[in-house]
Amino acid sequence: MIMVPRQLRRSDFPSSVPYYRGRMTPQVIAGLQPRPAPPPAPVPLPPPAEPDRARQLATLDELRGQGVLSETEYDDLRRRISGAS
Repeated sequence: MIMVPRQLRRSDFPSSVPYYRGRMTPQVIAGLQPRPAPPPAPVPLPPPAEPDRARQLATLDELRGQGVLSETEYDDLRRRISGAS
């Protein structure tokens, strides 16, 4: 509680705020400052997209046709894609 002389109080101020000859009290200044905005709510991430198996198998066939993959690599990758249920 702040003690101020009766003659320094002004009745025309709202809620009888103490008046210090034109200076504002720390309590009044704190009341005038805007409150910080609350942080935004986190946005949920969408679920990961399901891989398109048909497109992956077509790409795999293209790579084998170009000679990038050997038959064993092709069989192993095709098994992984098909068995990824």
